Amino acid sequence: MIDYQIPGQRKLKLSLVEMIRNDRLPHALLLSGDPGFGGLSMAINIAAALHCDEGLGKACGKCKSCSKSFKLIHPDTHFAFPVVKKADKKRDETTSKDFLAPWRSIIQKKQYFDHQDWVSWIGADNKSLNINTKECNEIIQKLSLKAFEGRYKVQIIWLPEYLGKESNRLLKLIEEPPENTKIILVSAAIERLLVTITSRCQIFKLLPVEDQALNTYLIEKNVFDPETIEKVVKLADGNCGLALQFLESSAKDFSEDLLQWLRLSYQAGSHPQNIVDWIAAMVGQGKDVLELFLTSGLSFFREYHIWLHDQNYEMRIDSSQKGNAMKMQQIISYDKIEYITKELDSLVTLMSRNANMKLALLSSSIIVGDIMRKQ
Repeated sequence: MIDYQIPGQRKLKLSLVEMIRNDRLPHALLLSGDPGFGGLSMAINIAAALHCDEGLGKACGKCKSCSKSFKLIHPDTHFAFPVVKKADKKRDETTSKDFLAPWRSIIQKKQYFDHQDWVSWIGADNKSLNINTKECNEIIQKLSLKAFEGRYKVQIIWLPEYLGKESNRLLKLIEEPPENTKIILVSAAIERLLVTITSRCQIFKLLPVEDQALNTYLIEKNVFDPETIEKVVKLADGNCGLALQFLESSAKDFSEDLLQWLRLSYQAGSHPQNIVDWIAAMVGQGKDVLELFLTSGLSFFREYHIWLHDQNYEMRIDSSQKGNAMKMQQIISYDKIEYITKELDSLVTLMSRNANMKLALLSSSIIVGDIMRKQ
């Protein structure tokens, strides 16, 4: 059985258990937050709790219904998620049911994943995801039927922001679903949803996981030493998915990579080949490593920015990164950090859009070098 333990979110979990136990769960829920905060796992737990034979308000994890729920095969829980064209079908005929096997396998493997992980998992790196008209019509049709085994029918829609204008087809269903039907939307970008959708849902915001809760979860889940886990917790900044990624990469310390990137960017005008070679080596390590490098860089500069404003602030970074922060004071001042983090943010966005990362990173390196050299 998959481990659907969700670290943190204690207040939200208690609230949901109480609602389910007292039959007061809204018919349409919107779980909003970074995928690393556990929204999809939360949705699966809610569905399992609704189907659970024990009726405790939460999944017992032992009954037949829970077993099916956590294997993602319960007949009364339906999934919809953004996909691409299936090889042997037209795009407008392709729906989530064509990708159920890889959907179940990625959750078995990763549990915390985002749209970029999903795109890579199904081998669609150069294709655009969406949830199409046929998918919406199938959702409406499935939820019009009676439940097969229990009282409730549950529809989980992962990343509803990929519905786009097709959201309108589901407005009536979300506002007035059939009896004993629950619709759970799991969004990583609530701002991209139509207001007509969000206004029809009760919104539950997932928050970053507290350090202690994340630390305890990682110790129980992994065999890494406490020192490594403590470093990962600081880097992840409340993002469980990111913490697990860092651990999977053997808790690679990117502080020296970051310092080298900044140094070579600063020298790019006089030694351009050095930054070109470094970029080729970094990109050559794969998307996962590059994503972790960029994310750890953003985490570092966020802490560095606060520390420059208040040097009594205890930075959430390890000792080697603190040493690097001290070295940077003369070159990277408070007002330059905003421009550097903007470039890192831009690189993360470009990566999610399958851009040519060698060219993108080279362009950003030249810009960052110019920023650092300015007085």
